[in-house]
Amino acid sequence: MKLKIILATFVLFLVIANPVLAESDLQTPRTGDSFNPGDSILITGSLTSSSSVAGATVEIYAYSRELNQRIPILSKFYSFTEDVPVTISQVNQGVLSWTVSQDSRSSSDWVIYTNVSKGVQVYSLASSGEFEVSSELSLSYGVNTYKFNLGESLTVTGTVLGIGGNPVDGTAKISFLETVLGTSSTDFSDISGGYFVYSKAFTSSSDEGSFDVTISAEDRNNNSALAGSFSVTVTNDLSLSCVISTKDIEPGGPISITGELKDIHGNTLSGVSVTGLITDPASADTLRQDGVTDGNGRYGLDFTLPKLGMAGLYRVSVDATDSRSNEGQCDMSFDLEGSRSLKADQLKLNGTTHYSGDDVILDLKIENDGNVDIDGVVKLYFGDDEVHTFDISIERAETKEISETFLLDTNPGTHIVKLLVIVQGQTLLEKSLGSTVDVLERKEPEKFKLKTTHIISGLIIFLIAYVIIFYWKDARDYLWQRQHKRHLKKH
Repeated sequence: MKLKIILATFVLFLVIANPVLAESDLQTPRTGDSFNPGDSILITGSLTSSSSVAGATVEIYAYSRELNQRIPILSKFYSFTEDVPVTISQVNQGVLSWTVSQDSRSSSDWVIYTNVSKGVQVYSLASSGEFEVSSELSLSYGVNTYKFNLGESLTVTGTVLGIGGNPVDGTAKISFLETVLGTSSTDFSDISGGYFVYSKAFTSSSDEGSFDVTISAEDRNNNSALAGSFSVTVTNDLSLSCVISTKDIEPGGPISITGELKDIHGNTLSGVSVTGLITDPASADTLRQDGVTDGNGRYGLDFTLPKLGMAGLYRVSVDATDSRSNEGQCDMSFDLEGSRSLKADQLKLNGTTHYSGDDVILDLKIENDGNVDIDGVVKLYFGDDEVHTFDISIERAETKEISETFLLDTNPGTHIVKLLVIVQGQTLLEKSLGSTVDVLERKEPEKFKLKTTHIISGLIIFLIAYVIIFYWKDARDYLWQRQHKRHLKKH
């Protein structure tokens, strides 16, 4: 019973010694507000004392229970009238703000406290809502594109805000890491009014590669933004297509190559030089044509294949290079089929009249103007009669002069002479002589038949000859003597 009386007396003493505190009101900072070190926190509100007191001490401070850190903000004397509110700016004789120091550690349970007291007597206590202090900034950015050809530029635009949404000044850091070689580089851009623009031009082959780009930001109070990253590709590759638009490809014929040139973004490129090469598989010789892309990025290259181009697979290569050293290439091939073709420039015989059984000379000049070697048979006809045949072998692009002697065995008459070259059962060449040839029949000499008249005539001739020969001396002597006598008579 005595213990209960003692406790009741002690409580009554406390109530009498400590009057009820007056209510005070802190308007800012509010619950949920956030600030960075370096920010200025406006402290507003009113203080009310439960009693009139002269020269009371007003203390205002920031406190974090989590960090167990207390930071003094204001300590002043002020005289209060009971239950009359006094604004903090009246106590401070001006607007009161707290600039969060850089050594203020991050926490979300910071509170502003006020205390009006004199000696051990407390007249007013008040606190703000819990607010956050953090060194984090908010970084947002945009990139113009993620793929680049040489001559283009990366542009990054960004916004950096404090944790409370206020724009900051500072520096943006842009770091590049080449993913294959592992090389790195760093650039910087000024942040002004919470905004920055960064640009990097890719101009040479040393700028090519795949890069991981990291962006971070820091303000002048050492607050920083969490890094953002993205990947970019820099290449000198252009997209070049090529199509053979010619349907029938033949030796000596035309062939057209068409296509389109685009950059890495799929945009067509005009006014770019294009070179096309067609390589002969046999000689490694090349056909070349140059062109320029039109306003729609398209090009056309027209070639004429060699008449004697060897049959086989031909390689087509088309290259384009713009003024910034970006390159496009397209490779393809086509199969040129073999083409057999012969041309006879000369066909003649040694004369236009012959007897059956004569030796006849054939002179022939023949050219292989196709693109494959030819093995075949030559056949010579007088009319419908095959009078001579022989084998022929002539290489691609070769010209041969042939002379053949054969025994003519055909019927008499006037004949049209033609020559055929047969290759794999097909007539590859037919050539006719410019004039007809007469073949005559060779007649045997008639046998001599003795007749009576022939015998009598022969005997008479024989007798006359015998008489002349036998009596020639006597007749000569007689004539001489007679002539001599005439001579004597004259004298």
